[in-house]
Amino acid sequence: MNRWISIIGITPTGRSDLCKESQKIIGSSDAVFGGERHFNIMNSIIPDDIPKILWKSPISDSISEIEGFRGKRVTILATGDPMVFGVGSTLSRYFSKDEMSVLPAPSAFSLAAARLLWPLTEVDCISLHGRPIVSIRSHLANRKKIIALSNDGKTPGEVCKDLIALGYGESIVTVLENMGTTSESITTNTANKWGVSFSSDLNTIAIECIGESKAKIFAGGIGLPDRAFSNKGLLTKREIRVLTLAALKPNLGQLLWDVGAGSGSVSIEWLLSNPNNHAIAIEKDQTSCDLIRKNSISLGVPRLIIEKGTAPNVLQNMPNPDAVFIGGGITDDKILRICWSRLNTGGRIVANSVTTNGEQKLYKFSEEIGGRMIRIQVSRSGPIGKYIGWKSLNPITQLEAFKQ
Repeated sequence: MNRWISIIGITPTGRSDLCKESQKIIGSSDAVFGGERHFNIMNSIIPDDIPKILWKSPISDSISEIEGFRGKRVTILATGDPMVFGVGSTLSRYFSKDEMSVLPAPSAFSLAAARLLWPLTEVDCISLHGRPIVSIRSHLANRKKIIALSNDGKTPGEVCKDLIALGYGESIVTVLENMGTTSESITTNTANKWGVSFSSDLNTIAIECIGESKAKIFAGGIGLPDRAFSNKGLLTKREIRVLTLAALKPNLGQLLWDVGAGSGSVSIEWLLSNPNNHAIAIEKDQTSCDLIRKNSISLGVPRLIIEKGTAPNVLQNMPNPDAVFIGGGITDDKILRICWSRLNTGGRIVANSVTTNGEQKLYKFSEEIGGRMIRIQVSRSGPIGKYIGWKSLNPITQLEAFKQ
């Protein structure tokens, strides 16, 4: 086994925290990759005759350079734990576990939790580095604890503005700067009283969420009110959406195809159910695509991928899904068959129809693949004259099938 790539996590103190094994690996390297800050910290440890190669941006552009050293000894410097939102996670997509070894240092999450005495198992750990600030929204809920890696010194102030806008102005925000160095500092205040316009670029944000009575809750995200989604009438209603997501069974890290996404409500709630889930919303109408993007940003899941086009053509180059949702009229049973053929083993397909024509196609398809069909009828209370009565929504026929 030739593990020619060594990824070494370092702390701001550099050598004093570096184990002898890591020092030996660095000293015997044929090349060392890292960022400018890494080299500033480790400059005295890396021999002068060893090439020091700065990361390109994005880091994935450096893969070919690393490949050029195959068969030699390559060291990669990383901050803290390389496998926690770090370069180790990126490189694992290009190199096998037989090629890489990882020697981690404490992550910023561990350091922050130790200073705040927060059990990490009770904290949402996220990264805002290179990600939109709105990404934090999918984690917001009263009494939730969040530790976030900052993008730069402006991030804490931007986070506080977003917290205030969403009804979390009383949340307790702690910014931990330059942890592990002689210039370490910790600042705590509520979001609505945050007066620091700029912090050190090397900072980590800890948040104890305290929501007002009307604070928006996105975390967990299944069953958001219909009004949470901008739409032009193409919306899977809340009650139907809850049953649809229950049938889709969101699991950690899985990919959903939302075919005929409308306003994107199903794929957005799929993503909200777990921060590691993935979803692709397929929609042919540009106005609807724009609404899906607007909804994904406002609800804190900007990572939603939107594909404009018509199924099945647009599906050809997409990765195979673990779950498929097909909503609306089910006008073409060819889409059902193609989605089923692409579905991973163990995957689920859920299709909803509001028309009798679509219902017939679902019934015929269920005879081929099995599964379960149900009729969903929902009534909502509402005013009828001066009284309160029941108003029925359109009945939905739903097919749910599991691919063995």
